[in-house]
Amino acid sequence: MCVDPATIGAVASVAGAGLSTVGRLSQYSGASELFIKNAEAANIALANTYNANQTRGIQEGDKAATESFDVVRGLAEAKGKASAEAGEAGVEGVSFANILSDHEAKLGRARGNIDANYQMVQGQIQNDSEAARSRAKAQINSVPQPSETGLYAGVGADLFGAGLKIADAFSPPKKTKPGAIEVK
Repeated sequence: MCVDPATIGAVASVAGAGLSTVGRLSQYSGASELFIKNAEAANIALANTYNANQTRGIQEGDKAATESFDVVRGLAEAKGKASAEAGEAGVEGVSFANILSDHEAKLGRARGNIDANYQMVQGQIQNDSEAARSRAKAQINSVPQPSETGLYAGVGADLFGAGLKIADAFSPPKKTKPGAIEVK
């Protein structure tokens, strides 16, 4: 039994195109899995950062509230002590009002500083969260997302190439000028 070389070439072209397609599908699957795992890891890291920042924000809020309460309590103690001392010394009127006013001003400045520090820390926490979001986005974008269009274009090119080889194998030989050597 004799097999035509053109038939063998055609079968080889079809087999090569099939293996190339399987390889491309495997490569696409692996790239897709890598992209998905990378995105999952970036999102987990982002969620952990958000949780840590939220906890830090709550702690900073508690700290500011405690400091504010301590300032108010300290003022109440100072006012009570000043009132007792003024009563024992018989001081009243404008000078006593000035002492109480001074304590109120100290309270206002202390609470203003506490609030300003709290707002600054909250801003830092917000900026940290935005930076974490940007880092996660950059991490996700650092791994190229496989393209189905590229996959199908590659498979199509392989099949088209195999078809050209088959057509070439079964096409009649080209006529050449006398004395020319045909190269195939």
